[in-house]
Amino acid sequence: MLLANNIKTLLISGFITLIFLKLLIPVLRKHLIDKPNKRSSHISPKPTAGGISFVIVATFFMALEGNYNPIISLPLSAVGLFDDIKNIKKRDRYIVQVSTVTLLLSTSLFSQNIIINYPFYLKILFFNFFIVVFTGLINFINFMDGLDGLVCGSMIIVITSGSILISNSYWPLVGSLIAFLLFNWSPSKLFMGDVGSTYLGGVLTGLILLSNSWITAFKIFFISAPLILDALICIPRRFLNSQSIFEAHKSHLYQRLHQSGWSHASVSSLYIVFTLILSLNIIFLNIKIASVFLIAELFIAIWLDQKKALPFVDSINKK
Repeated sequence: MLLANNIKTLLISGFITLIFLKLLIPVLRKHLIDKPNKRSSHISPKPTAGGISFVIVATFFMALEGNYNPIISLPLSAVGLFDDIKNIKKRDRYIVQVSTVTLLLSTSLFSQNIIINYPFYLKILFFNFFIVVFTGLINFINFMDGLDGLVCGSMIIVITSGSILISNSYWPLVGSLIAFLLFNWSPSKLFMGDVGSTYLGGVLTGLILLSNSWITAFKIFFISAPLILDALICIPRRFLNSQSIFEAHKSHLYQRLHQSGWSHASVSSLYIVFTLILSLNIIFLNIKIASVFLIAELFIAIWLDQKKALPFVDSINKK
């Protein structure tokens, strides 16, 4: 019965998202067009902010399921929408991110059931640590949204895994993302924009904070590793090459693979398959076996970085 209800919820949210997108795309084509620039991976103007579709539909249905965490992430989406329309200062964006993560932490089961058992000084330490970690997570998901279907396809697997391991109230988002992927897969008809990518980072944060143990929370991070590690590893590499870690760039592995001649679909499929392999191992086997596969994926990524992708230094110097 529970499985049937989850599938029903997924199908309904997906169908409504499809209808929403059919109505939304003509409006976005008139008012919100992403024009290619030197940091873009696309060559023709396309409508952006399509993430509005799954933000509204999924948040509504998740609230009906009694999950109000996605509502807390709506300010991220609103700021993302304004940023899609007109650039917002990084400082103002980060203030909203910190506020959102603080609220998610303060109201989370993770804080109430796990962190509360630690001494006061450790509570403060963990709280500040998690603000850094989760604001980083929000930005990493945003950074990775640069190729058709990459973030959307990967997040379908991550959120599905969280729905199985932590809370079945996230199935509406899975359905909405599947519907959105039909329009976002290469060659895409629209982009999710910051309105969608930052929201997904916030929702993922809320999902992790519903965990009832450290190990469960870690499993979701583990499954998200292909997205997180690409963005994370790029930070020290840029720093060591005297590049600003806060400026937009095209130095991530996924971007350099595309610059070397890989298609959007090929790069996105690689990340989705890597994420799926980790998810299946975590859900059906155990984290030790999953770790072996993650190490193998890291070696493959290193080989791709050194042998197939545009060299890191060249991506910095490329104008």
